[in-house]
Amino acid sequence: MEVPTTLVVTNDFPPRVGGIQRTLEALVRALPGNRVGVFCPTADGANEYDAEAPFAVFRQPERSLFPTRDVGQRVRAAAGELGAEVVLFGATSARRIRWPSWGRRWPRTGIRTSPPRTASSIGCRSLPGPTRRCGTQPRERPGSR
Repeated sequence: MEVPTTLVVTNDFPPRVGGIQRTLEALVRALPGNRVGVFCPTADGANEYDAEAPFAVFRQPERSLFPTRDVGQRVRAAAGELGAEVVLFGATSARRIRWPSWGRRWPRTGIRTSPPRTASSIGCRSLPGPTRRCGTQPRERPGSR
């Protein structure tokens, strides 16, 4: 299966430390390095990390990405430079970076978009079978029977 060229847009990526950072890093490293890039904010140690990364990193000057017109234009520019066919918005729920047309193609670009996902939802959606395996079924309250 050929992997579409993918740009991951996130506020949370190494060298910052955390669970979602490591989950997104594992996802990106599992893809062919020439078919993936990451658009993310700066962090301490970013220059060293980016120099060693086997994929493109579009590191932004701010410490957090907010849904501004300027950031949107920079995402589109990075997607164009990478030749992205898909833009995956990962780990943005805290800031709720919202872009138009989830799951559709951006106008005039032909790039497909995907809404933000948490680490658990990325994992759940990649598992075969019903999502209840990930604990998404409502739990019974004690004494509700």
